[in-house]
Amino acid sequence: MTSMSFILSNFILLFCLSSMSEAISEPINVGFRDSIYSFEQVSKSISESIEKSYSLFIFINSQEGRADPIDAFLPNQYMFIVGKSHDKELVFKRNSTGVITGVLKNALMMSDLFINNQINTELQNISSSGLPIVWNGLEVTPVSTGTLFTMATFSGVFQLNWGRSIKMLRTDFKSPMSHALYLGFNYHDVTVNEDDFTDENSERVSYVAIHGTPQNNWSLLGRSRSSIGCARSRPLINKALFNYIDSLKKKEVMNLDWNFNLPRVSNESPMKVTKPVLIIVFNGYDQKSI
Repeated sequence: MTSMSFILSNFILLFCLSSMSEAISEPINVGFRDSIYSFEQVSKSISESIEKSYSLFIFINSQEGRADPIDAFLPNQYMFIVGKSHDKELVFKRNSTGVITGVLKNALMMSDLFINNQINTELQNISSSGLPIVWNGLEVTPVSTGTLFTMATFSGVFQLNWGRSIKMLRTDFKSPMSHALYLGFNYHDVTVNEDDFTDENSERVSYVAIHGTPQNNWSLLGRSRSSIGCARSRPLINKALFNYIDSLKKKEVMNLDWNFNLPRVSNESPMKVTKPVLIIVFNGYDQKSI
């Protein structure tokens, strides 16, 4: 290596480290940046049995740029929340291959009456930037996900890690991790209990969350990837969502294996008593129309 190349390499390294140190203090996605799946891949993995088992579903589209197709289930860099009116009912419309194509009328009414109304109550006295919009009849909320070439928000279907969300709760709206809701996912050691977060095993459980972000980041919501692995939203939106989940009773649900991005029912513990919440993250669409 020439002296000029050596100097240039060190300059680039120092620049990267400096940029990282100035970044907002968010959890770092330590792996699985290549686990990027389309809506069709992800939604097909949600069987009707899983759908019946859970009560609240949070969809996030991590793709950037213009929404394509224009009639897609969810636009790019937006979040959609849908819930049930009672246990065991179906929520989604599906095509012949099992891909979700929409939301059943009864579930949409439930979402409008309870979930989105609670969010809108929190938001009624603040400015419009970053607020829910209506997209093909669905009320959706802008987010900003992880950048692909640094720390991407990986795709998959995840249980909510409610234990970690409670233990790491930050209620200050100026915090970069306000009212964070953590994905249920293990990075490395499969022996770690997913709800047992301690300093010793902190690197082994998911650092990826849906969380509120300070006001200087609001202009990017719904527009571009800018997070470090997580999905950012307006703090009041995350507070309303966090409080709604807090009000949900725990129930016995199909337990997903936290060592996989897409659902695999755990053989050791096929059922689990927890908050009945699924977080579904996908990156755009394979088809021109769903």
